[in-house]
Amino acid sequence: MKRQKRSNKGITLIALVVTIIVLIILAAISIGVLTGDNGIINQSQSAKEETEIAQEKETVELSAVQAAGKDKLGNITEDNLAKELTTNIGERDVDYTLNKDEENFIVTYIDTNRSYLVDTDGNVELTEILFPEEKPEVSTQTAFTRAYGIIEIEFLSGTSYHTTTIPNEPKMTSDMKKVYWENGEEKVEGESTDFDESKWYDYIAQTSNTETGGTSKWANAKTSDGSYWVWIPRYAYRIVYFDTAAHRDAYRADNTQTTGIVGYSDARGIVDKDGKTPSDLQEPVTSIAVGTNKLRPHPVFENGSSTGFTQGEWDSKLEGIWVSKYEMSQNGTTVKSTPGVNSYRSIKVGDMYTKSYEYAREKESHLMKNSEWGAVAYLTESKYGRK
Repeated sequence: MKRQKRSNKGITLIALVVTIIVLIILAAISIGVLTGDNGIINQSQSAKEETEIAQEKETVELSAVQAAGKDKLGNITEDNLAKELTTNIGERDVDYTLNKDEENFIVTYIDTNRSYLVDTDGNVELTEILFPEEKPEVSTQTAFTRAYGIIEIEFLSGTSYHTTTIPNEPKMTSDMKKVYWENGEEKVEGESTDFDESKWYDYIAQTSNTETGGTSKWANAKTSDGSYWVWIPRYAYRIVYFDTAAHRDAYRADNTQTTGIVGYSDARGIVDKDGKTPSDLQEPVTSIAVGTNKLRPHPVFENGSSTGFTQGEWDSKLEGIWVSKYEMSQNGTTVKSTPGVNSYRSIKVGDMYTKSYEYAREKESHLMKNSEWGAVAYLTESKYGRK
């Protein structure tokens, strides 16, 4: 009888353990369903945000239509638009601002910090307005080490300041063909029978070293003269500085380890971990907020007309740039970007400029600027380049 009782207790204990394990599994599944990337909570928050945006946009559209209706010529004036916005938005006790950007109007809801662009025809689009960062407070610390930095990249959609996980699609010219390499074999669009466009490029975080076949693949193209090119899409960036190489490498491994951060180089300039600058000479620029991070658009993709092109900008915003994949070599009297040959030597800088300029003037070819080389280097050193 005693042995029988002990046996029953053993079975009850096993059943209890199994029950607990089952409950833990069910709890883990439930938590995942609720809080995962596609969980109920995130989906609910996303749906709520989409509903808010639709309501805000509809209110601005209604105000624009009403403002145009009050003008004899059907034009939208700032006074009429302000009156209609005050009626339609103000009655809901919601604060907003109205600004004019060249020919367009910008309506910003204060509580959600979302902005809507209204063009002269009354079309309304969600937009993002960059505001200059205030000059940081000067730190009592004179300097900090910048020997151990990590480049953080956020791709930008089109020529906007909206961040995206999908970089801008390469802008192909008529004489360009898509190209990629698989198992050491070159695959060229229109030439290789097994060319697979889905393998052309994928700007994702590296999970293996690029020298042994990284997961991130940049878009490559080949022109009719046999030259190879690489697409650098529009992005914003910041640099995170660490006190030691070990702390830097720990952060590089998962992008979450924050031990040892001593400062940043971002839209505020060079600042310490508290957001203070070691030098009052630092001048902040407009920033892109990603959470609490303050990234800056890389200047090579920006319009520098109003600032005198002081940082290597262009005369318009760019979705990306093509750069030569290899060192330029001599091809008769012209230049060519091909592998396995000697680079163009015994040439003056002035002649380099001229030959680059004349290579494909209709495509705005030119000798690479420092800012463009910087854009390539930063992308290379980010998680989308080397691991």
